Amino acid sequence: MQTLALKIRHLRESNRFTQEHLADQLAVSVKTYQRIEAGRVGITLQQAQMLAHIFHLSVETFFTAADEHPDPAAAVPAPPENIASLQRENADLKKRLDAVREEKMRLFGIIERLLDNSNAGSSNGIKE
Repeated sequence: MQTLALKIRHLRESNRFTQEHLADQLAVSVKTYQRIEAGRVGITLQQAQMLAHIFHLSVETFFTAADEHPDPAAAVPAPPENIASLQRENADLKKRLDAVREEKMRLFGIIERLLDNSNAGSSNGIKE
């Protein structure tokens, strides 16, 4: 457990995360997170999965690397496993964002026309 605790601390520091940030991500108190890094408290499989995701590691790599690298300075976080997939997902998200922006502009146009019609009706002596 001590080796995993050192690995978590090293990964946190090398990714420039605060203990508060990771405690929040794991839904634990900062004090509990500090105990995890000190090796006094173990982590659940769900917490390991969350940490692996945060550090862009598979769960297997997260645990294996901890066993293989007793010196946390020797453990280097791996890049995302499937960069091409992430790039495609990013491109899809950009397209969706552009579509949302276009729809927003269309809705603003409709609202402006409705407001213009409403103002034109009240200026022509039409009472509501």
